[in-house]
Amino acid sequence: MFVADTANAILTSLDDRSPNVRAKAAWSLGNLTDTLIVNMESVGQDFQEEFSDLLLLKMLKSATQASNDKDRVKSNAVRALGNLLHFLQPQHLERPSFGPPLGEAVRALIGTVRGEATMKVRWNACYALGNAFRNPALPLGTAPWTSEAYSALTCVVKSCKNFKVRIKSAMALAVPASRECYGDPAQFGEVWAALAQALERSEDTEDFLEYRYCASLRAQLCRALLHLLGLARPEDLPGVQASMSERGEAMRGYLVRYHSGGGEGDEPGDCPEPRERLQGLEETLGHLRGLEGDCDPPGPLLRVLQFLEGIQKSCQELQAA
Repeated sequence: MFVADTANAILTSLDDRSPNVRAKAAWSLGNLTDTLIVNMESVGQDFQEEFSDLLLLKMLKSATQASNDKDRVKSNAVRALGNLLHFLQPQHLERPSFGPPLGEAVRALIGTVRGEATMKVRWNACYALGNAFRNPALPLGTAPWTSEAYSALTCVVKSCKNFKVRIKSAMALAVPASRECYGDPAQFGEVWAALAQALERSEDTEDFLEYRYCASLRAQLCRALLHLLGLARPEDLPGVQASMSERGEAMRGYLVRYHSGGGEGDEPGDCPEPRERLQGLEETLGHLRGLEGDCDPPGPLLRVLQFLEGIQKSCQELQAA
């Protein structure tokens, strides 16, 4: 009851004429939705089932509307949207009343990632999309907005002048836990190629101050690339191999450094330690070797394996030196 009363008071304030009041209300909504996620993870499905569907829908619509407000409102509105999209459960998504608001909410985040808002707001929007991607109930991979979401994130990861926003977009691209979430082979290939291009250009910046984030950016890009390869299917490999042929030399050095270097990441804990990274590389190789009987022709798989085995060998030689 307390949560419902608090939420309704916040939603009322989001419609206030004063920008200051709306900004505080958006901040409060972001914090309230943070607690929803905490309770979801600690209490479980019982908490989600007890939460009012009508109130949840109202919060989703209000946060979407607030995401079109001024930047100081938008910043926390997109944070709230990410939490709400993460919170939604299959029983919500099965109801027709949630369909259009869901699409509008995701597209609000996509528009903010692509838009002209401040870098803090765009960072929050990338984080929010990654947060939403953690929800296995969302129709990521089949929904019409899937390609738009990946297009926005891949555009940012390749070209945003702010490296912290690039880092957060790379992290979002590595969140989906199943191959189905990445769509068809063409979509999967576009994501992988964008990450490879971003890695190749990870030191390209006109702002010297951004160089301090280069190592963190490269770490997240390498992590995302290996994540996708760990999910790849036989039909994905021709596109991956083509990208490797184009950018392999530049990628090789960065991937060797990632797997043999220190635990560099955007924040502590974002990337595993070197030993875990090498273990992840071995697991990726194991996954790909398991595809050998299904690949026809086998050429792309063999070249991808050769590339990764070369990285593994270089890391082993560095460890032995």
